[in-house]
Amino acid sequence: MGIPFKSERKTPLMLWVSILSALILTAFILDAVFLPGSADVTESADSLIAVYDVGQATPPDTTITTQQESSKIRNLKTEKPSPENPWVALVIDDFGPAGTYNILPYFLDLPKVITVSVIPGNAKSKEAGEMIRNKGVDLLIHLPMEPENNVAMNEPDMLMTRHNKFDITHLIERVSAQLPGAVGMNSHMGSKATKDKRLMTDLARELNNRGYLFYDSWTVRGTIAQEVMTSEGVPAVKRDVFLDNVRDEELIKRQYDSLINIAHKRGWAIGTGHCNRVMLAFLQEKLQADTDVTFVSIKTLMDAITVKKR
Repeated sequence: MGIPFKSERKTPLMLWVSILSALILTAFILDAVFLPGSADVTESADSLIAVYDVGQATPPDTTITTQQESSKIRNLKTEKPSPENPWVALVIDDFGPAGTYNILPYFLDLPKVITVSVIPGNAKSKEAGEMIRNKGVDLLIHLPMEPENNVAMNEPDMLMTRHNKFDITHLIERVSAQLPGAVGMNSHMGSKATKDKRLMTDLARELNNRGYLFYDSWTVRGTIAQEVMTSEGVPAVKRDVFLDNVRDEELIKRQYDSLINIAHKRGWAIGTGHCNRVMLAFLQEKLQADTDVTFVSIKTLMDAITVKKR
């Protein structure tokens, strides 16, 4: 959208101003925020990830065993979360592209338990999955799903609304082979796919056969993914808060506080963050502090709050 001029004829300067205005508007739209309770959700093209320079420091050791990782949970006060003993699950999305690999060890070295999701079919998807498993951290397959707007459509393993049962079976076989040991799946984009009942039903039956859980990233109002998954016997839950749609420390803090408040009121909450330097720096500082909230993996939380349909 350019700047209106009295004359239809544009000088080179006017043309450049129009182009610059359009670029600024596009950047603003892609960086839109979905705060809890907002009426609209904007899908970001979050598969287009820049290389993250985390400095020259030696990366943390990534050979820690599951037993060492589990020591981050000292002792669960109860077998189930409650407002008196709230639990929080943090899911960090979008690993897999080459530019995200170097920052992964730093997330895995955080002092509290997290869950990590990897986009299949990318340059470092397999290596990232292996590192996550070696660390004893819950791994999710961050499956690209068809959005309403054609953004980031270059993902090689994307669930499309045109896919039939045969297509879905082969897709899930392929991504599961890339990321063995995953505990489940969560949606990457998917504003169109997660509203399609036939598609979600076929996907749910495939996930159920594999014993996967499903975490709906909730990128659009009107998603029926959790409802359909649950009806087909798949343990499923929906995101509560996006922490870092805008990579600003103050806004991330506000979103984090909202997440903790939900946990105190309901007994548990799930938040999603992304693999970027701002998110990492915030969590490195915030998760060092003592808190009355217990951080658990998404599977530990869902085992406690969901009942699998037989």
